[in-house]
Amino acid sequence: LEYFSVDNAGNEEVVKSVEVKIDLTEPEILVSSPLGEDYSYSENLLIDFSVSDFLSGIAGQGSLLDGSGVSDNDLIDLFGFSVGRHEFKVSSSDVAGNYSEEIVLFNVVDDVAPVSSNDYDGLWRNENYFITLNATDEKSNVKEIHFILNNGVEQVVLVSGQAASTRVLIDYEHDDSVLEYWSVDEFGNEEVHQTLNGIKLDKTAPQISLSLNPVKNYYLNDELLPLVHSEIDPRIQGSPSGISSIEWLIDGVKVSNPEDISGLLGEHVLTGVVVDNAGNQSSELLQFVVALHLTDLFITPETLNINPGVITAHTEWPERLSEAVILSATLDGASMDKIADKNIKFERNVVENYLQSVGELFGTHFNVEGTFEFKGQNFIFYGEDEITEIQS
Repeated sequence: LEYFSVDNAGNEEVVKSVEVKIDLTEPEILVSSPLGEDYSYSENLLIDFSVSDFLSGIAGQGSLLDGSGVSDNDLIDLFGFSVGRHEFKVSSSDVAGNYSEEIVLFNVVDDVAPVSSNDYDGLWRNENYFITLNATDEKSNVKEIHFILNNGVEQVVLVSGQAASTRVLIDYEHDDSVLEYWSVDEFGNEEVHQTLNGIKLDKTAPQISLSLNPVKNYYLNDELLPLVHSEIDPRIQGSPSGISSIEWLIDGVKVSNPEDISGLLGEHVLTGVVVDNAGNQSSELLQFVVALHLTDLFITPETLNINPGVITAHTEWPERLSEAVILSATLDGASMDKIADKNIKFERNVVENYLQSVGELFGTHFNVEGTFEFKGQNFIFYGEDEITEIQS
């Protein structure tokens, strides 16, 4: 712009000039990120924009994310942002006073499925029980927990909350029940199906069988009890839990070796208790009698005459039974004549007649059986010996 002035006398001023600047154009704003699209809450959002003005130049600018100030190249963790719509705004003014702004609306979405777990410890159980399924979602609410037990009907449990759970009843006896389970959140994100194998339930008790072979009226205290036993854990479905332990008791007292009866006399009860790995147990009882074996018993005379024909069984007793009192005795099944202290007398003809009546021969080997009393209780004793000769 050139300008000058002239006065009334016609004097003219020297021409002057000045530059005049005019800017009617708003600043240009370019937003590269975020764009108007969906972003997962699990992402980090890059703030990327530029502002330019090629005439008067930028006088000021600002950027807001949901009303809070951010800067170009900031990296924003979206985890703390709610699911839904959000606003990014950039504004700028130039030196000439022109103003512009750019608004980008974008969505934060939940595209991450919940995570499920179970509390099963893999151990055997012997009664119906529950397995708890736990589902968690770090962002939104779990809506459903699904499960299928042993390829059965799919079950859907409606829940609500970032942490939810349900229980599955296990009542089918098996060593390998299978549970398939998964969860879904309120935005429809479905977890990859999980499979729990090897679910165990055994409600059936094991079985134990006890017997003695051979079966006798009594067993001598210096021999082993001829125990025969067998144990099984019945198969229901799959494999049973299996035998875990066998416990032995004699007269209710635990013993490590049920065949050892060396410290016993009289009537006793053996109990076998079998336990499987699920904790089921059963027991069987067996009664037996233990007789004292008089190993030092001997028969006189060595040469048996017809007259007087008296056979004497001499008994030697253990020190601990020195006060025992003999009550009765037989010699090869024949009744005694009398007792003299610890000696038992039999008449030859009584013994010989008895053996003849049962179809047996009178020989040089004799078995002595009897009863004795010790501290108020009656017991059985047994001894045997062989003499040299019998005269007819």
